[in-house]
Amino acid sequence: MLSEEMKSSPFLLDRLDTQVTSLNRLCDSSLHLVKILNGDLKLDRKRINFHETLISVIDSLGHYKVVTFSSTDRWIYTDEKLLRILLLNILTNAYRHAKSGVHIQFSAYPGCDVIKVKNDGPKFEKDLIDDFNHCLLYTSDA
Repeated sequence: MLSEEMKSSPFLLDRLDTQVTSLNRLCDSSLHLVKILNGDLKLDRKRINFHETLISVIDSLGHYKVVTFSSTDRWIYTDEKLLRILLLNILTNAYRHAKSGVHIQFSAYPGCDVIKVKNDGPKFEKDLIDDFNHCLLYTSDA
């Protein structure tokens, strides 16, 4: 469209930049995950501040949604790049379906940490969630 009109549109240039950045992230993330899953790359676990990493990911998304936090100012021991990939995926989906806001909660339990992300968008029907959970219970040993 830009070449047909022989002029640049700030909106189209901005949109193109967003799409190229998104595709670049997708390719980089996919390659990183494949290398980890194939054993070609070991996780680089180190002590990081979860909240600082979260804010960095949110800033990189450039979305204008209200984001609230609970208990996110924690030090954790993990692979930072893998955490960024997971957060990018989770937050991109949460932003896509949110009407105006997203809430992120961090909880630490013995042996695992849980990141809960909620948005104010449409919800799944309770029956669908129950069916999904039922399937997980009976296929977790497979």
